[in-house]
Amino acid sequence: MSILMSIGNFFLFMAGPVAIVFIIVGAYYYITAGGDEERGDKGKRIITYTFLATILLLLSYTIIVEIVGINLL
Repeated sequence: MSILMSIGNFFLFMAGPVAIVFIIVGAYYYITAGGDEERGDKGKRIITYTFLATILLLLSYTIIVEIVGINLL
């Protein structure tokens, strides 16, 4: 169980920096669209999906900790 907790902690730790990178990439696409609707929409989708994935990750962590009772940290 200790190995699984270590792997879970690693992925939880890496989720924040990865989300920040994807938000920056999405913002770059959106800002540099220059009137290209497809590129602007791509930037919006990247940012939206990043926020949704982050919320899903936090909700799943909360469910694991509160309902199942496994503390990963």
